[in-house]
Amino acid sequence: VSQSRYFTNPVSGNTLDSPSHSLQHSDANDAIEAIETKLGIGNSPAGSATAGQVLTISAAGTSGWSTPNPGGLSLISSTSFTSVGSHTPGVVFSSTYINYKILIEITSCTSDATLYMKMRSDSTDNSSTYNWSMNGLSNANATVNQSGSVQTTGFFVMTVDSALSDYYSARIDLFKPFEAVRTTGLIQSQMLSTASVVQSANGGYVHEQAASYNSINLIASAGNMTGRLWIYGYNK
Repeated sequence: VSQSRYFTNPVSGNTLDSPSHSLQHSDANDAIEAIETKLGIGNSPAGSATAGQVLTISAAGTSGWSTPNPGGLSLISSTSFTSVGSHTPGVVFSSTYINYKILIEITSCTSDATLYMKMRSDSTDNSSTYNWSMNGLSNANATVNQSGSVQTTGFFVMTVDSALSDYYSARIDLFKPFEAVRTTGLIQSQMLSTASVVQSANGGYVHEQAASYNSINLIASAGNMTGRLWIYGYNK
């Protein structure tokens, strides 16, 4: 196939042999073949594609339209809750993703409380064998340590002081919650223990139940909480 990008165009008055008529067809055929080699051969016109799709080519040389993998994270759920003792976002875990990121923001709580997260299957919480450990430091140089072994309350998230109106937040990476294996996780949270005293802690989770879950339940140990919850899936 010719790699030339330039062809001789006939002009008015040229005869069929100047430029060569056969060469004109040969150059055009070579150019079309080069385009097919570059883009592949397929029967799907652009009009059959949906918004956001791109033209892809297979190893066999056929082409078609497909939705590209965006990479990174995909938002699955964004929910708000106001003055509730617990909050579940509905079904969020599935075979579409393996691992998940959970962001939690608490803006107020009617009582001093500890927030926990239970694994949930449909409408049923699991209330056994939660293990977790948290370690950190406050800006007053005080150590922050939290731990629990085979707890029924769920995974620790954060403690909330009802007298403080500032934001409390946590970030959780949850591994394989939908698969029938032990669910594990990593957590980072920041809390206010008193005015202007911030506690920041990091830790890990292990839930000993080898079960499949499709949701979580965020629970306050006392009073009602207000905030937001975001759940993202890590693209495979």
